Amino acid sequence: MFFALLFGVAIAAPTFHGTLAADGHYTVRIVPDRGWESAEMYVQGGGTTELGEAESGVPVLIEGWTDLHGPLRVTLIAAERGGRGVTHMIEVEPFRVPASPPGWTDRRAKSSR
Repeated sequence: MFFALLFGVAIAAPTFHGTLAADGHYTVRIVPDRGWESAEMYVQGGGTTELGEAESGVPVLIEGWTDLHGPLRVTLIAAERGGRGVTHMIEVEPFRVPASPPGWTDRRAKSSR
């Protein structure tokens, strides 16, 4: 039991969520599992963003642009409190945001004819 608990703590990682628009605009939301003093995030096909300091459990929101339209390949490099450095490389399957709103039809107008 103790080993399982220790192993679960050792592999803890931040939670990542993302959205990607048709024009390449992305938003990544990171919820850190541990606070860090400074960090930077890189999205493949996009740029590197300096994140600064973050608290454990407090979401960090990053926006940018990418040329790629598949899953977001994210690299997060953080300097945790206490001098420990960590790197997380993850592929985020983003929620796709359509290029334009869907066309709405008025079903009442058709049924009244």
